[in-house]
Amino acid sequence: MHCFWCHVESGSLTLKEHEAARWLDRVISKYIIDFFSQSCFDTSVVSFCVVLRRFQKTSTFVIGLFPPLCVKNTEISEKMDIIIFGSLHGATKRYAERLTEMTGIKAVDYKDLKDAGPFDRVIYMGAIYARGVVGLKKTLGRITSAKELFIVTVGMVDPEDKVFFDSFREALKAQVPAQLFDEKKLFHLRGAIDYSQLELKYRILMKMMYSQALKMPEEQLTPEFKAVLATYGQTVDFVDFGALKPVAAAVMG
Repeated sequence: MHCFWCHVESGSLTLKEHEAARWLDRVISKYIIDFFSQSCFDTSVVSFCVVLRRFQKTSTFVIGLFPPLCVKNTEISEKMDIIIFGSLHGATKRYAERLTEMTGIKAVDYKDLKDAGPFDRVIYMGAIYARGVVGLKKTLGRITSAKELFIVTVGMVDPEDKVFFDSFREALKAQVPAQLFDEKKLFHLRGAIDYSQLELKYRILMKMMYSQALKMPEEQLTPEFKAVLATYGQTVDFVDFGALKPVAAAVMG
């Protein structure tokens, strides 16, 4: 549930749906921006706080009314945020769900996203796959109105591997529109894999990579092949929710 921010000088506010009302969200729907901008709310005493929620695929809205508040220097934000994720083996989805808990920003699978039109700030989280990011290309084609983009990649390669991620960063730079690419908004997290749960096509792919890696001289092994050799056939979980703190700080900053 999205709310507008204000300074309460008198009166009280009771949130009946405290679980859904995330005040740290700092988001307000564009649909009521005009209403507030045309009203005199500088130092007025108003009898309501508007809470608006647009239900998916409908035009239904909910307006919530609260006790009288004295509003001073009301800050209206038109910024609309969304977390979009593309997960292969589940780790990226877990990170996205935890980031939602930390920021109050809704997370959706890129496969379920039909239109990202109203969102102008996007946090994209995707699994690294074949030197790309799952779902990123398709998502970029749907967020044409976005003004700000955070990219969080998830993979088995250690984020501290500077050589790999310097190269990977250049590959991303070539895919993302110049006006949206910002290295300060690019993050890398470590993922997880359970070979017993892999789909057949991924088992075949990993088997091929493993066989190829076994034949390669040590000095020719890339970070991806080293990760395959180190984890093949195992259940490995490097997911670290603590690594999300810099991401959340950047998003909420």
